[in-house]
Amino acid sequence: MCSASIRHPRGRLAKLWGALVAMALLAALLAACNGGGDGENSPTTQPTVGESPVPQSTIPVATNPACQALASLDKYRYVSTVTLESPEELVPSGEGQPTPVATLTRAFTGPFYLNYSIDASLVSPDQLEAQVDAGTGAEPLSVIVIGDRHWATVGDVWQEVGPEYTVPYQPLDVCNAIFDEIDLNQAQGKKESVNDVAAQHYTLAGVPSGQSMGLIFGPESDMAILFQTMDVEVWVAEGDGWPARIDMQASGLYGDRRELKSHVRIELRDVGSDDIKIESPV
Repeated sequence: MCSASIRHPRGRLAKLWGALVAMALLAALLAACNGGGDGENSPTTQPTVGESPVPQSTIPVATNPACQALASLDKYRYVSTVTLESPEELVPSGEGQPTPVATLTRAFTGPFYLNYSIDASLVSPDQLEAQVDAGTGAEPLSVIVIGDRHWATVGDVWQEVGPEYTVPYQPLDVCNAIFDEIDLNQAQGKKESVNDVAAQHYTLAGVPSGQSMGLIFGPESDMAILFQTMDVEVWVAEGDGWPARIDMQASGLYGDRRELKSHVRIELRDVGSDDIKIESPV
């Protein structure tokens, strides 16, 4: 995802989306997400991620049974990957072709693609260690959160920083956003394993996105405006009921019929492993 966020109207404020990225990624990400102009429909060079609340250092409250089961886990490792893509070609109009849902336009120059990954360990209720790679050629950023204390690498040096340096796309945040919009009774489960965990694999296509895009990307983001439906796959651990893997894809058209696509994937592993320990880096 782009790391600049925009406040409307006027006075667009470029900052690190999700209040995450430290100086190690600042130059590369702002170069990829530099915006300009005023107002919702003004052109910018890249997709806009909306203003999101700063994630708390403690695990958020679960809002449904699957996410409550996830919140009950003591510790685990996970990988979150987020891609945002906008091909240069416009989608032709015509019978059977999708139509724009908003007049929002973006003056892209050439195709846009950004891949963002987080490899992390989590210990309940308030410890997190993650390596963040924005795929921009910059060095990955490392972040450690222990209670109210946050550290991040600036170059190769650990520094204690403020609570704005935290990690977005945590499993429970995405779980809350997705599972509040889906009904697994509408899908037939198929038994599969995820990292040696027996699970039921459910596939749901064309699910109304509801509030999920705003919760994941920010309520003022291009994605929240343009993505009306989503294709979701979830792998739910048998017995325990927590999501071992979540996969969400969505797309939408700008007013000029330029397509914006996103793919969010979260996968858990090493649930309850005794070798997961998070310590202060300094």
